This record gives sequence, structure tokens and C-alpha cells, in this order.
Amino acid sequence: MKYMKILVLFVFALGCIEKDSNQDKKIEREISGLLDSKVKENKYSFQLDGLSLDWDSLIVVPPYTILRKTESLQGIDVGVLEETGIEFRDDVCVFVFLKVGKIVSCVEMKRNYDFSELPTNRLYSRSDVFHFFQDKLSKSRYVINLER
Repeated sequence: MKYMKILVLFVFALGCIEKDSNQDKKIEREISGLLDSKVKENKYSFQLDGLSLDWDSLIVVPPYTILRKTESLQGIDVGVLEETGIEFRDDVCVFVFLKVGKIVSCVEMKRNYDFSELPTNRLYSRSDVFHFFQDKLSKSRYVINLER
């Protein structure tokens, strides 16, 4: 009976992890789709306020970020971020969506839309407007900045 309880808990936990992973992938597809459509329309400004996610702030974690030393992550459980391996990777930026200071989604964004040049010790809001432009060296890469 004891093993049955452990098995049930394991299956439940696995289901919770899979649900979160599916949500994160859905958000990644929404953001990529939004940016793809902006490129096709030749409109290079966007907001993330239309995502199907309840969030109030965003932290963008660029490649090679040392998580425990990053000011904007202070007070946040970085365990989920450690699982991404962002401290040792250069192929993604990680979007940490928060609601009242708690992580609601952690999304790995490929760097064809490169958010790594955004200021790191900053919380972004739903109302922030981002701007992007095509990289002169790599025509398949777009660099993201805050609109001024």
C-alpha cells in the first residue's frame, strides 16, 4: 500500500510538471507567433499584454546569467530557472513571468528573436513597448530593445 501511495504521488507530480511545460511551450509559441506576424507586417514594435497568461511583471534572463547574483531575481525561487541551465547556455533567453512576485511561467525563447540586450536588472510590465530590428550580420536574427 505504501508503494501505491508513492506511485500515485509520483504520477500526480509528473502530471503537474507536464502541465507547466505545456503552458510554457504555448506561451513561447504565442510570443514567437506575435513576432513572426510583426515581421511579415513590417511593424517592429510590440507589447506582450495579449498573452493568454495572467501575469503582472516579466524578468528577461539572458544567456550565462549567474542566477543567485542577479538583483531582479532576489526573493524569487530560482530552482525552476536552474533547470533551464541558463547559466551555461547561449541559445536561449529565459522569460520569467510573475504574478504578485510568484513565478507563473518560465519560457525559453530561442535567440532568433534576441532579448539578451535588454537591461537585466529590471522588471518589465504588460504596458512596456518593445522594438526590434534585423541584425545586420545575421539576417535571420532580430534584436529586441525597449522602445524609447
